[in-house]
Amino acid sequence: MTSFKHRRSLEEVFLTLLSIPSPSGKENQIAEYIRQYAESLGFEVREEVEDPSLGETGNLVIHSFTSFPPHEEPVVLVAHMDTVPIPLEGKVPLIMEEDLIHTGGVSPLGADDKAGVALALHVLEKVSKEPETYTPVEVVLTVREEQGCLGARHFSPSRIRARKGICLDGETPIGTAIVQSPTKWKYTIQVQGKSAHAALNAEEGVNAILHACRIGAALPTGLLDPSTTANIGIVEGGTSINVVPDRCTIKGELRSFEEARLLFWREEITKQVEEATNGNKYRTPGSVSPDKLFPQSSISWELAYPGYTLNKEEPLLNRFQLGCQTLGLTPQFLSSRGGGDANYFNAKGIPSFVLGLGMEGIHTSSERYRLSTLHEAARLLEQILCSGTGPITFLNDSPIG
Repeated sequence: MTSFKHRRSLEEVFLTLLSIPSPSGKENQIAEYIRQYAESLGFEVREEVEDPSLGETGNLVIHSFTSFPPHEEPVVLVAHMDTVPIPLEGKVPLIMEEDLIHTGGVSPLGADDKAGVALALHVLEKVSKEPETYTPVEVVLTVREEQGCLGARHFSPSRIRARKGICLDGETPIGTAIVQSPTKWKYTIQVQGKSAHAALNAEEGVNAILHACRIGAALPTGLLDPSTTANIGIVEGGTSINVVPDRCTIKGELRSFEEARLLFWREEITKQVEEATNGNKYRTPGSVSPDKLFPQSSISWELAYPGYTLNKEEPLLNRFQLGCQTLGLTPQFLSSRGGGDANYFNAKGIPSFVLGLGMEGIHTSSERYRLSTLHEAARLLEQILCSGTGPITFLNDSPIG
């Protein structure tokens, strides 16, 4: 068991979190560290397993209801415990160059989103020491964000009191807030051909991969209009080079800020699949089902996450602006074509913005993060959460811990 008898600085906690492997679905080890840390501060920690399929552990909810003044609504801080897959059994080689941390290009670092987790724990420590200085907070740390926001998707708002939130997961610079994100749909196209030996019975086969390529070539991709993008990301099929493949799968996505454009392009993609398939159907010789024409295809759609657009007059965004101005930052409201846990928290009735944490190169082996940026983010977050007692003063610009 980790000892928290002596409090640790923000950067020490961050470096410890980076050293704990937590790929999606295997967050148990980091969840245990977080649990011990929060409980050592006197906070209640609950694991919420809304769906057993989420993996080793569920979302963690951290709060202390007894500390909430009845007239003051808490703010929920949201971060995710998982990272993209990291090789070397998840043991990240941490290389320090002054205040810059990286892995030497061998793997992602995992600052996405362990910087956010470290900041959430930092705020809990500050609140535990000076509860009168800060707005009451709750913390939700989710699982499997990198696999489609599964933890946030299954999270029930009834688990917390807060009805406004900050997601600590922004790759944008310090002083920015993401206030708009698109709705994203995923599609799967199944193409059925007819299997045959590629040499002995070539004329009896219908190549599913070939027809999948024809479908793919007909589909809209890239920037479709100012609000909408589409992409084909996966094509799978075939078992051997001497077998005409009878199955092929195409997987892609469609995202837009406008629901009307989403509907238009969904219908367009579906239509293109049908037309590309129907225009190439024929009856094969020697067919067991002579009335069946090939290829066959079908398309299915699944909502990845809903979009949101925040009113810039939201009280928490006003506090963000004031916090930035106090620190000499120019506040910026941004749209992002990406998505995350904030999409589901907004959809569940908890208006939430994504706070820019200044991450660099996320999801790549060139990912890096500066400790000075982490401290900047901590200062801004503290200013946002100060409870009306006035701006927080930092003496000698000393590290926060």
